[in-house]
Amino acid sequence: MPAGPSGAHSFWIDRDLTAGRIWDDDIQNRIADSDLFILLGSANFAASDYIHDHEWPADRGAVRTCDGLIIPVMLRDSYHFSRTFGHLHGIPMFKGNLRSIGDWHPQNNGHNTAVKELHGRLKDT
Repeated sequence: MPAGPSGAHSFWIDRDLTAGRIWDDDIQNRIADSDLFILLGSANFAASDYIHDHEWPADRGAVRTCDGLIIPVMLRDSYHFSRTFGHLHGIPMFKGNLRSIGDWHPQNNGHNTAVKELHGRLKDT
C-alpha cells in the first residue's frame, strides 16, 4: 500500500481480485508495489501453503527493498501464526503483551486497540 501524494495510504485486499485474471500475478504485482503489509493473523492464515510459499517471501523481499513495514494483527490466537510471525511486533497489545482480538472481552476493545495502534504506526510512515 504505497502512500499517495497527500501521504494517505491506498489499501488493497485480495477480495478485489477480478474474475478471469491470473490471481497469483495480480497478488505478486500488488506486493511489489507495496511498502506496508498488514497480516491478519489466524490459524487458517498461518496454515496456508500459498502464504508460506508465495506471499510471505514476497512480502519480506518487498519490505527489504523499500524499507517498509510488516504489521501482524492477531485476530485469533494461533500457535503457528505466533511461531512464524512472532519475531515481528504485532498488535493489539495488552499490558505489554500481544493479545489476539478474539481473547479481548468485549472483543470490540481489542478491535479498537488494534485500530488505534495501527493508526499510530501509519502516522509514522
